[in-house]
Amino acid sequence: MKRILLSALLVSSLVSAQAATYQYDFIFAPEAVGATGSGTGSAIYNDVTHSFQMTANFTGLSGNVTQTHFHGATSTPGVGTAGIMVGNTSLPGFPLGGTSGNYSQTISLSDSSVYNT
Repeated sequence: MKRILLSALLVSSLVSAQAATYQYDFIFAPEAVGATGSGTGSAIYNDVTHSFQMTANFTGLSGNVTQTHFHGATSTPGVGTAGIMVGNTSLPGFPLGGTSGNYSQTISLSDSSVYNT
């Protein structure tokens, strides 16, 4: 009986250590009047490893890519200016300077050179 209980406790502790992942899929569209471009992407966050996996495909931009990053939230949704949270000032390895491209990168949000708290 003790051996069964110990095994059950060990298995339950292993199961509870599973990471929760959060995925967001999105479609890019121009925000400015007269701008062109389109694309798709996804972002997956792992709350145990604090990894942030991103993919993006974009084409037909009316201007060259100069910076890429994510802004954080504002204290009141939709009001105010949010600072850069991920990217400092561009995402690592993002293809800058062109009007189309692909991106795939996993970064650690524990790295202060990439993530601002």
